Amino acid sequence: MTKENKEMKERSQEIERYGRRWNLKLIGLPEKENEYTREAVIGILTRVIPLSVEKIRDKVDTVHRLGKKDDPAFNMRPRPIKMQFGMRTTRDEIWKRSREARVCKEMHVQFRQDWSKEDCEARAKLYPTVQGARRNGKKAYLKEGYAIIEGKRVDAPSTG
Repeated sequence: MTKENKEMKERSQEIERYGRRWNLKLIGLPEKENEYTREAVIGILTRVIPLSVEKIRDKVDTVHRLGKKDDPAFNMRPRPIKMQFGMRTTRDEIWKRSREARVCKEMHVQFRQDWSKEDCEARAKLYPTVQGARRNGKKAYLKEGYAIIEGKRVDAPSTG
């Protein structure tokens, strides 16, 4: 029964990861009263990749802020914006170009991957291990909820 539960949990996590592959988060965009978040985001996206506003509108499915408006968890920071794209190629292009995009630097915003809570926690635990491996000259990187060091998978230590 325990083995079956573990397999079901892993399968559920993989399904969630797969669904999040069409998403990006936008961090740092100030909130405005009665804002139309979708249009603000589309304006930024058209400056990240050279497509017309109409084409971007067709490729962006949903856009919304995360969390409740006056949630103290955000502590004076604007709530992040989650975007879901209809095409992974568009999402991947934005992700790739956003790091060097002038608009992001000017507006002090960042695009981020949409990781699940479990993957965020695992990545936080594994980051020091990856950094240590890199300092030792090894090829190491984070991938979803695990690390790859010298071609081998390393999972986060479990708690419990």
